[in-house]
Amino acid sequence: MQLLRWSKAHEVYVPELDAEHRGLFRLTQELYEAVLADAPAAQVHSRFRNLVAGLDDHLAHEERLMRATGYPSYAWHKQSHDGARKKAKKWAQVAERGDRETLEPILRELAAWLKEHLALADLLMAAHLRNYRRTNRIAS
Repeated sequence: MQLLRWSKAHEVYVPELDAEHRGLFRLTQELYEAVLADAPAAQVHSRFRNLVAGLDDHLAHEERLMRATGYPSYAWHKQSHDGARKKAKKWAQVAERGDRETLEPILRELAAWLKEHLALADLLMAAHLRNYRRTNRIAS
């Protein structure tokens, strides 16, 4: 069963961010499939840790890009990231406890956040990044 499926509609047209987003979709889907298949707890925990680490790395990368380019909506965007980080830590605790009944709804919530965040916050930030890069190439 598909929870997240990458498509062109999810692209923000910044190649390195699109690659990271695709990776997050893949990690989320793999974890979801492990939960549905009632995979061993060690496998579920490992996939959850990989997902949380991948999410944290990606969010930190976006924040570095926003700071480096003077993104005017940095504080708003980072607030969204901070909320996702806080939730991810809570979710990781649930996964470590082995509470499988709550993992599926958690993954659905994460999938919804990823899609919504991409559709608004990341599209706005990516437009800023593309314009910044285009302007700096012309000025060089």
